[in-house]
Amino acid sequence: MEDYTPEQRDIMHRAWAQGWKEMSRRGADSIVFARAFARAGGMQMPGKTTSIDTRNHIATHVYRSLMDGRTSHSEKAQLQPHIHREVNRAMEAAFMFTGAQHPDVTAFRLVMADNIENRKACEEFLSCHPSALGIGIFPKTEPPVLPPCCDRAYWEVVFADELKPAAKNETAWITDSCYNGWLSRFMKLLRLIF
Repeated sequence: MEDYTPEQRDIMHRAWAQGWKEMSRRGADSIVFARAFARAGGMQMPGKTTSIDTRNHIATHVYRSLMDGRTSHSEKAQLQPHIHREVNRAMEAAFMFTGAQHPDVTAFRLVMADNIENRKACEEFLSCHPSALGIGIFPKTEPPVLPPCCDRAYWEVVFADELKPAAKNETAWITDSCYNGWLSRFMKLLRLIF
């Protein structure tokens, strides 16, 4: 499975920023994010030069999927994984934007689903890109562009009280194990939203 080139990652980081900026003006909405992300050239095929026509084709199916709430199937079967990836990216971006608005949310943790196809490759990506908060935990303002090997991973919020210094002379942070239950984080997020 190919990864994004450094140039693609740069484009996607700028496109993410545009999507985030647009949501700050118009609200946390996956369609708002997807449109801004697509306009900024963010919808890329990993490791390949992606033509404007292909990006537009992917974007059209992403918009349909987000509006209808179900997968929009492309007649170009080879593009389906890219469409699915971009739908997930837009939905996660809206979730992250909502979570980031709460003052007690300081970061996001990447969680790998049980059915992730390339768990080892995703774990290697995370270990090669640690943040100051720890492996797989990123500040709420700096989410990374995930490689395709992490397609079935998802983000969850990390509250300030879940982080503690690893040791006096270390700068890395680790999560407090008593907060690792997804239910407690989910309930906190629900209280924020409602």
